[in-house]
Amino acid sequence: MQAKFTRPQQIRSALLFPFNLIASAIELIFSIPWVGRFLKMLWNSVVTALHFAVGLIEYAAWQFGIQPVKKLKVGVVILSDEEHQPLEDPTRLIAALERTAEIFEQAKVKLLPAAHIPEPLANHNQPCEHWLTYADPRISKQILDVSCDLRAILEDFSLAGANYQWINLRKFFFTSFRRVFGYGSPVTIFIVRKVADKGGCSMGWFSDYVTIPHRHLRCIPHELGHACNLFHRPDPTNLMYPRSCSVSELTPWQIAVLRSSRHVTIL
Repeated sequence: MQAKFTRPQQIRSALLFPFNLIASAIELIFSIPWVGRFLKMLWNSVVTALHFAVGLIEYAAWQFGIQPVKKLKVGVVILSDEEHQPLEDPTRLIAALERTAEIFEQAKVKLLPAAHIPEPLANHNQPCEHWLTYADPRISKQILDVSCDLRAILEDFSLAGANYQWINLRKFFFTSFRRVFGYGSPVTIFIVRKVADKGGCSMGWFSDYVTIPHRHLRCIPHELGHACNLFHRPDPTNLMYPRSCSVSELTPWQIAVLRSSRHVTIL
């Protein structure tokens, strides 16, 4: 049965279509291995710096109790194994997203889907199966097992990064404008089979995605924290503690940094 979308969704999509079309053309350039991927990282760095500068002003307002709720849009893409079987069960993944939403609420940041939601659920912004999408098995096999740190950057420069970019463009076309121009750019969570020696990986502000092994779904909020400019901290109760994905606390400064991310916006 074909999903029906609300009238506001239809109007908004129609109005933004030309902008998303132009942005998708730019994203195709960004998907070119090496040159395009380098330009994408450079552009993301510039946009991140601008948002952080504005975020310092918001931090001052935060101290005076001006604390509007902001939004973080996420896309969720489940890869398939060599037998074309999805790597993760939706029930476990939805539970992990619910936990993530609870953790980010302490920063007054609401988790929302990057994908359009069918009309019956349009006003129900809790994680559900409609948040989830599935990658083409032919593409999945090229990014099933990935690396982190410097090797992840090198992989992103190559065909792996091009594949991530292509999936984003195909699955979340109506957020192309946001991804290119930065304001409210969604973070895509790719559920992979393995991240070498890690429970997940994010390249921070360099990219618009994180990779999470299907056996380490609890690391989703930690890696989203990295995507929103947060670094590791030695405190074993802190969300960014590098040796555990089972903790959730954020300091006031971390909240300020997170809320200044280009991914976290009011609109």
